[in-house]
Amino acid sequence: EEDDQVRDWLADVSDMMRAYMYAPGSNITTALHEAYLDLGAFGTSVLFIGERDAGGLLFQTRPLNEYYIAENHEGVVDTVYRNTIMTARQVMQQWPDTASEYVRACVTRTDKLDEPVEIIHAVQPRRERDGGKLNQENMPWESIYIEMKTRSLLEESGFPEFPYAVPRWSKFAGEEYGRSPAMTALPDIKMLQEMERTMAMA
Repeated sequence: EEDDQVRDWLADVSDMMRAYMYAPGSNITTALHEAYLDLGAFGTSVLFIGERDAGGLLFQTRPLNEYYIAENHEGVVDTVYRNTIMTARQVMQQWPDTASEYVRACVTRTDKLDEPVEIIHAVQPRRERDGGKLNQENMPWESIYIEMKTRSLLEESGFPEFPYAVPRWSKFAGEEYGRSPAMTALPDIKMLQEMERTMAMA
């Protein structure tokens, strides 16, 4: 705080970070709002922080029912598996070179374009890598997309940093998934629902 040049540099960096985070298309305000809603309702939220195809940051809060998480020895989430459904058309758009023959056959028929395809996305610490190389296959976190029906490898890449933020509202010792205020209020919520149902019937 005593050096004007240092203060100016920190201010410039802060402005630059804010500009990237809140740039049009980054989706940060919507994603954070959804993350807070999930925390209050379910006690756990999964926020993806990546890059847009057109460049710039991308923030997405994903549905909790798609995810499986695991912690490292320090209790920090470092592994996320996502089980999601995409249409054959979407799979072909994202992985035109590695999509399976099944997906290719679907997109050639107009009545099969929206055929559901189960996709697994795994992000976890890479077990074996060459730390001297900076390519996708040697980054600290590996990212793997697999098409479940055909067991096809769609994409193998990596991240220099863990791309998920997984906050938990509160949890007991030994738990990985969080507990929310809504869970505390659940008995009262159910009782009020029964009272409302009885009054509606009356």
